[in-house]
Amino acid sequence: MAASVPKVRSALIVNCWHDSNKGDAAISIGVVNALKNNSVADVVRVSSYIYYPEQADLDYGFRHVRAAHPDVEFVQTSLPAAALSVGKFESLRLSIRAFCKLLAPDLVSDRGFERAVRDSCVVISNGGLYFGFAKSGFLFVLYHLFAFSYPLLLARRCGVPYVLYAQSFGPFRDRLSRWWVKRLVVGSAGTWARESFSREALLDLGVPPDKVSVVADAAFGLKLNEAVALSILHRFGLQRRGYVAISVRGLDASGHSEEAETQYRKAIAELIGWLTNERGLKVGLIAHTTGPIADEDDRITCKAILRSLPPELADKIVFIDADLSPEELAHLYGSAGFVIATRFHAVVLAMCGGAPAIAIPYFGVKTQGAMRDLGLGDFLLEVRDLTLESLKDKCMDCLNQGDDLRAKISSVALERYMFAMQTGRTLKETLNKCSFSTTSIDKGAPDEISKPTEDTGDDDGIRAVYEEDAAGNLFGRDGAGGAVGKVVRLD
Repeated sequence: MAASVPKVRSALIVNCWHDSNKGDAAISIGVVNALKNNSVADVVRVSSYIYYPEQADLDYGFRHVRAAHPDVEFVQTSLPAAALSVGKFESLRLSIRAFCKLLAPDLVSDRGFERAVRDSCVVISNGGLYFGFAKSGFLFVLYHLFAFSYPLLLARRCGVPYVLYAQSFGPFRDRLSRWWVKRLVVGSAGTWARESFSREALLDLGVPPDKVSVVADAAFGLKLNEAVALSILHRFGLQRRGYVAISVRGLDASGHSEEAETQYRKAIAELIGWLTNERGLKVGLIAHTTGPIADEDDRITCKAILRSLPPELADKIVFIDADLSPEELAHLYGSAGFVIATRFHAVVLAMCGGAPAIAIPYFGVKTQGAMRDLGLGDFLLEVRDLTLESLKDKCMDCLNQGDDLRAKISSVALERYMFAMQTGRTLKETLNKCSFSTTSIDKGAPDEISKPTEDTGDDDGIRAVYEEDAAGNLFGRDGAGGAVGKVVRLD
């Protein structure tokens, strides 16, 4: 009698964004690192919440994840939370289909995404901020909640456990979002907030305390190679600790006023003048994120600031808008004397590289919570308090504390890396405790799980609608990259 072949265990990571946002690329790579480090699954699959009409667009959207993990499989979503990546009418049709699928999973035919859910030992909602709202309005909030929750709700219907992995939560501006998120968390096999403020936000919803733990942001799970640092410095003509790295972003998409945006740009421009003229430092102005939508494109804000500077500063500023990987960015930030960053993951990557960072939070409490948890709250500066003088004070703190501060940052980064890997171990232990598994649960006959179900041609339908309804609303690659419609992204 032939020996039985062990069933391949697969994990599906859902709700991923796009690698032009380097923080999201770092999160995805960090989650995969943690899964592999702890042998959570034999196969890791990744899905975006964007619909990509062509395979080339999907490949481009995950180019840095693929470079870090060539063996990862990529799955097309069947309900994009980025609704305009298919158009409003098609997103409505897909929402109805998804709702029917949840009501009767075996009556609505599976697509590749649903087959991936059924075949998984766990569905992981990727780290980030998905359950928090810069916009309001019932229909916007309902679609947002349903589309991001669909993979998790489907997993539960199919007997597959799901987890909310290293996420931030809130603000919750209405009853619907508070009720929905509470139920989603209570139904999970594990919910892990990446900072204590988010845990407190969930407890305020009435979530049982034992359902929510605080873990490290998944981007701390990057593995760095020192040879990459030398290559990056040489590429941009920089000397280690001979420059200050500044990462900026637009503020209007996150609800700030035009006046606040103007003051923000003015303060950064004035600071660049002070750093170069009075402190004799070079400045690396870094477009951390280059898309995939205009609101995400940091090059716009960088260029606006550059245009406001006097020409004589040109040789003291290096503008960097190259498509760097998260690891390359971590080395670029980490080799700076210190970093000033508005994007949260520019702060995280700076710490991964060993440099102190002055953090300017722009939305929610993820940055405030994380910096408080790390004992670095003194290096926070709110947008409303942003002036040249307040920035100079923070910069002098970094300069005066010198090597002692860098030693503290390096210690924090190592502890966070170990904590990020521990999250993968916690996930494995959680799955071992669950009564669910791909071998013990009745998810249909084995052939039905692995064999493709007859499809109805919906992928072709989506593509046709995409081309007809969404044309003209989408951006090309890194202008900003990939096929994506306008969507508010806050991480």
